[in-house]
Amino acid sequence: MNSLRRTGIAAVLVVLAAFVLGPRPAKAQDFPTRSVRLVVPLSPGGVTDVMARLIATSMSKQLGQSVIVENRTGANGAIAGDFVTRSAPDGYTVGFFPNSAVVVLPLLGKFTNATTDLKPVSKLYDLDLFVVTRSDHQASTLAQLIAMAKAQPGKYSYGTTGIGSTLHLAMELLKRQGGFDMTHIPYRGGADQLNALLGGNLDAAIIGTYDAGLWVKQGKIKILASLGPKRNIVFPDVPTLSESGFPGVVASSWAALFVPTGTPPAIAERLAQAAGSALRDPVVRERLVSNGLTPVGDERPEDTSAAMRLESEKWSKVIQQLGAANLQ
Repeated sequence: MNSLRRTGIAAVLVVLAAFVLGPRPAKAQDFPTRSVRLVVPLSPGGVTDVMARLIATSMSKQLGQSVIVENRTGANGAIAGDFVTRSAPDGYTVGFFPNSAVVVLPLLGKFTNATTDLKPVSKLYDLDLFVVTRSDHQASTLAQLIAMAKAQPGKYSYGTTGIGSTLHLAMELLKRQGGFDMTHIPYRGGADQLNALLGGNLDAAIIGTYDAGLWVKQGKIKILASLGPKRNIVFPDVPTLSESGFPGVVASSWAALFVPTGTPPAIAERLAQAAGSALRDPVVRERLVSNGLTPVGDERPEDTSAAMRLESEKWSKVIQQLGAANLQ
């Protein structure tokens, strides 16, 4: 009887110890033990999706588990962002987000928990943006497009990857400075936007270096201006908006990995290491650089957070100038 009693007491003590101590902290060497979901907020075929799949393939090799891309489109990234923030903070759901989703949307009240419920893991790349039109469009320069828009306000249209994106804000700022009007049409991703442009449903679009290079080579589009602070190395003959008479209209895009706040630091660091290794992969790096993207991968999370705060201050002033009601 005493033996049974001792056994029972020992069992109770084990249970109590487990309850008090809780689960063992996650360790980097224990992660991952199954596939990782990489959530992309834009539709398949655009630069964000293409680069996510390229980087995911290399990260899979580094992690020893599949990294599966999952497209959750809509609301310029807010739908995908909300999904990631509601996911378990265990490293198995990771967001692949452009700056529009995590910097601008919170300023417009569309993804307010981005700054509190997400934390950056690793910045991946930077890319320049351009104003483009079809190769057969009447306008061959930005000045010509603006003159046409001034002559017939509201007749002409431009597309972006969503309301509240940096692309959208930059074009609205350009409209304000240039004194012209064009109708904004948002799309769920770069591929959708380009299909509309090439199909004759748009007069202009804002796209990144990757898409610009792809379609310029095929003779399908012409570039009117760069939104970057200086001329792009892939298209050195394309003037910036500042050079075209619109100082201060500067915008660029970038992408980074994010996990839910509360994800163990060891797991976040493991993901960052895998992403950094992917961006040092010669095949991945050559693909990015040849398409005009600048690989990063070695920026510390706190540096990304600091850069996001500065960018937030910039776009907050633009939104105040344009009026949030005009950006819905």
